[in-house]
Amino acid sequence: MSTGGAVFRHASARTARRLRDIAVLRDIAVLRDIAVLRDIAVLRDIAALRDIAVLRDIEPWLERAILFAPSRVRRRLATIAAAGVAPRVPNSWQIALGVLRMWHRVVFRFETIGTCRAQAVRRGWRARVLAWRPARFPFLLAERAIAPWDSSGLLSSPERVMCHLIGAHHDENQFVYDLQMLAAEPGRLDELCARVRAVCADGGPRGRWLRDLTVFEGYHESLLAAVERAVGGELETGGADDRDPDVSFFAYLAWCAAQPASLAETAAAWRDGCFSIADGIDGDAPRGASPRAENAS
Repeated sequence: MSTGGAVFRHASARTARRLRDIAVLRDIAVLRDIAVLRDIAVLRDIAALRDIAVLRDIEPWLERAILFAPSRVRRRLATIAAAGVAPRVPNSWQIALGVLRMWHRVVFRFETIGTCRAQAVRRGWRARVLAWRPARFPFLLAERAIAPWDSSGLLSSPERVMCHLIGAHHDENQFVYDLQMLAAEPGRLDELCARVRAVCADGGPRGRWLRDLTVFEGYHESLLAAVERAVGGELETGGADDRDPDVSFFAYLAWCAAQPASLAETAAAWRDGCFSIADGIDGDAPRGASPRAENAS
């Protein structure tokens, strides 16, 4: 029995050593797996940081390609912020996203640009010819009434914005966008009011030309009424258009301010499926007519 007990004890010790070795090997394998996973996580973090750095380097070039003069846009945004006319002022990258949204509208909602639903085309051959929107384009350029490279209007001087309002047709409440821009420039609304009043009273060749260029009956009279309301401090429509970035400049700024603040954030939101050029980060923007309607024609 003593010999059998010794053999049993020897076998048990050998088994225990083997089990201990197996446990050690298993722990080593587990630790190795943990190390590998940690290395993968580290590499993923490094790749993400590298991607962010690359996007940060690319962002100024993309801004320049979209906005043409981002520094001027930033100065204009600073002027608007200082004037206190808009509750939310975005950064230049967010404005670039707003411009991309406008380009998307030009391509996919072209029927909302430079048209009129309420008024008839003026009588006379010039207005009938100019009712075809491509025919208006060279004349609007010559009158400095459009700036195709400035979809947001933030690159345009107050003088250019006034020429845009006087020479390029705006349907219904679309005046509001440009009037809200001019409200940040002291004295410009009063100047515009005097100029529009002069056009309405001008029965000569210049007045007839501007009325034909805007194509539709009663345009300058409607513009004058809107400018007079704006001079009196009425810069909003009081309806759904006040929330429409296609109509209201304040709504456009608010839409832009709600978008990702950088290219890296935009790329992350796009990868997560919660951003699109047409609808932005939340997809809640109403879709109306173009604020810079003729600028895109």
